[in-house]
Amino acid sequence: MAPPGAAPFGSSSVGFLLRQLGGAVGVGLVGILLESRLQAHGAGGTLRAYHEVFALMGGLALAAAWAARRMNSASPPPPI
Repeated sequence: MAPPGAAPFGSSSVGFLLRQLGGAVGVGLVGILLESRLQAHGAGGTLRAYHEVFALMGGLALAAAWAARRMNSASPPPPI
């Protein structure tokens, strides 16, 4: 068992590991989506497939930015 003063270091390590894992899973899912769009469009639709995936990821990034902005705009709690 870790000493009580080491809890922040363990928390930081777990957070780092989860961010790395989330990034790897996200890149893998984008690759799978791109591959499916490439197969759907055939050999002549490569650029169209990339555009579709790029637009979808751009929309997802905008939605995440909007949600983050909404979370940050909450008023701070009143002082005690």
